[in-house]
Amino acid sequence: SLVHQETSLQVSTVTLDEFIARGAPAPDFIKMDVEGEEGRVLEGAEGVLKRQQTVWFLATHGQDQAAGCLEQFHRHGYRVYTLAGELVDASTTEDEWYALPPSMLPLVASREKSG
Repeated sequence: SLVHQETSLQVSTVTLDEFIARGAPAPDFIKMDVEGEEGRVLEGAEGVLKRQQTVWFLATHGQDQAAGCLEQFHRHGYRVYTLAGELVDASTTEDEWYALPPSMLPLVASREKSG
């Protein structure tokens, strides 16, 4: 029989902004699925959000987390969409989104007009 013993592992963490401050390049794209910690990740990426260049793909976990993420993205000028391309708002039930920075919005607008 297999015996499963629970073990714990303690690891150091660093915010995305701290990681970049230490010399890592700022990301152009982030995929985030952090099981309910989305708000904390975005808080630690305030500088990345202010830079307004990064495209985000995220899975949200719970309505409170989703609302907080949406507010943080909107505060920084991002436009947030479902995977089907619909704008996300407070009534959206889909939990996977992508968020486009303001620098990409003219490209989206021209595509929406032509499409």
